[in-house]
Amino acid sequence: MAVNVGQGTILKATISSVLTAIAQVLEISGPDITTGAKETTNLGSTSKSRRAQLPDTGPITFTIQYDPSDTTHQFLLTQINTWPQGLVAWELVFNTSPAHNYSFNAFISKLSPKGMNEEDNLEADIELTISGIVTFT
Repeated sequence: MAVNVGQGTILKATISSVLTAIAQVLEISGPDITTGAKETTNLGSTSKSRRAQLPDTGPITFTIQYDPSDTTHQFLLTQINTWPQGLVAWELVFNTSPAHNYSFNAFISKLSPKGMNEEDNLEADIELTISGIVTFT
């Protein structure tokens, strides 16, 4: 079994019809895919029973070294400020050999700049809300 490093993972968004890498990504978490359980126990049951509910793909969160003049960072701000915000095709490319990725549609649900003091770098936390399933290739 291989041990793969996180460094080299790339997050891409469809910008002007082209999958484009988001610049200066520091870390990525998610998607946090879960499936709930619905109880199916009835009066004749002798033990609790359950069935799986629809999967919830959860969010993807990531942190960037925020550069307001970078075109990919401008895209993030434009998207979250657009009403109604449409879904965008995204791709999370893992640093593996051979390469594997997650593909999904999402909208930006959070953009939060931080680090505005004398000691830190300017950064931003971003959250993507996924709509539909995540495909693995």
